Amino acid sequence: MGSQVPTFQIVAFRSVTSLVVCAAYARARGIAPLFGRRSNLRFLASRGIFGAAAMTTYYFCIKLLPLADAVTLFFLNPAITAVAAWAIMREPLGLRGVAGVAASLAGLVLL
Repeated sequence: MGSQVPTFQIVAFRSVTSLVVCAAYARARGIAPLFGRRSNLRFLASRGIFGAAAMTTYYFCIKLLPLADAVTLFFLNPAITAVAAWAIMREPLGLRGVAGVAASLAGLVLL
């Protein structure tokens, strides 16, 4: 589908579908406000922007790389996030975190 349908159109369809399903679920469960509190708007907007960028780059990777490589790179996100949280926010990584990051990077090297 990636060779026939533009990447941004795939991302837009997936995003709209997710929005409809999540909005219906939130309405059925009585969750309000739907888009979060105004005090958290800055964080929610940045999460949305980074999420949209991640989804777009993932679909570009699927289009440009072999599928196994694209999926492997995508699933390095937790390791990258852990290292970024440790480096930027000074969150503790711990022995298990270091082992997980090392295993992820070893898998990438084997790829």
